[in-house]
Amino acid sequence: MAALHPRSTPRTSRGEATVAALLDAAAQLLSREDLSAVTTTRIAAAAGVGVGTLYGYFPGKEALACAVATRQRRQRETLLAEALGAASVQARVYRWVAAWLRHEGRAPVPTPRLRAFMLALVGPGDAQQVLAGLEASLASLAGPEAAFDPLGVQLAVRAVDALASDACTSDALAVPRGILRNALTELVLGQVRGPSARVGGLLERSAVHGLDLRQGQELGVLAEAKPLPSPNHRSSEDGAHPKRKEHEVFQRREPRVA
Repeated sequence: MAALHPRSTPRTSRGEATVAALLDAAAQLLSREDLSAVTTTRIAAAAGVGVGTLYGYFPGKEALACAVATRQRRQRETLLAEALGAASVQARVYRWVAAWLRHEGRAPVPTPRLRAFMLALVGPGDAQQVLAGLEASLASLAGPEAAFDPLGVQLAVRAVDALASDACTSDALAVPRGILRNALTELVLGQVRGPSARVGGLLERSAVHGLDLRQGQELGVLAEAKPLPSPNHRSSEDGAHPKRKEHEVFQRREPRVA
């Protein structure tokens, strides 16, 4: 079995630059060719170093492929972690989805290809470990004001994983990025809130704030906005619902029959 771990780690800035160049070269080749077609000689040549230098850091192309996968995952983790800075659950989920899509659009090796390489090299356990990490990332977005359903977290991660990858690597899902962000945000919010959750309240707020989700307008604006008061909420000043007019527009209650 091929060795899958680096042979050594760089100790100088020059060594770090060399390893980065090797990873960039490997990613470029793996983005369009199968691992069986890629050779260490070609990777070294693309990186501008001798093959002996490559072997000083990596035992073979398999270890390089694993290192490319590790680097891409860490880059995604860094982007997803930025969502924790948002104030509300809606804003955190929106930023989390946006970060995931941004990563997929920038990833040197498309996620489906990288997953296929790792499945062949490591086995299915690697994919399960990656999904578990993504589930933990999504679960971390829950705050005191919300409890995420564990099963919903699993379903949401798998849905975003599939749709984000397809949208960024295939022409089959030709959806504008703004619309996709909105749709995935709604999907995640609906799932993590449990089987009885509904996103109707979110759609209602979108109309109140003048957003048309079908046109791909940014749900991030909505996520940062204050939620609508509940129908039973009364203002301490005048006893009236502070959003009564807007609220009634979207409820469209039937007039009472005398």
